[in-house]
Amino acid sequence: MTIRSLLSKRIARWLAAVAVSLTLVLIALGVFFRISSTRHLIAYQAMPRECHPIWRELAWRRINLGDSVEDVLIRFPPSLSEEFGDYGHYVFFRETFHDEGGLHFTGVSITAKRGRLINAEAWSCTWELPFFGHDDAEFLAALQAHTHDRNRVFRQHPEESP
Repeated sequence: MTIRSLLSKRIARWLAAVAVSLTLVLIALGVFFRISSTRHLIAYQAMPRECHPIWRELAWRRINLGDSVEDVLIRFPPSLSEEFGDYGHYVFFRETFHDEGGLHFTGVSITAKRGRLINAEAWSCTWELPFFGHDDAEFLAALQAHTHDRNRVFRQHPEESP
């Protein structure tokens, strides 16, 4: 064996070790940040420009499933909130977009049941990124009933609308 072949084997092993290490780091980051598709990468690329700062706390897992919604709302007042029954649904828009009024194409939503977070997601018209939880059937039924009641009151008494 020549020195050249030994060096090339050593370099090949080193490159293989670097490639394996880099792959493991990327997998770990994907798991931590809940990235399971290219759509999630697109969401992470868009959120710094489009979303309320609460998205960073959710992405870095500083806000988690089961946390007190009261503690979160003290730190991050929502742009919109609706509380009904055991549930609270809070939406956060980036300040510049919220101040302009009108439609919002991007936001972050959190949902709580009995004061504890059960769901959090960031969304846009072109992407969606769930941070944790899921919409349970109970919540969807309560939301539908609440929306139905609110719309019924609005139709009967438009001057009392929220």
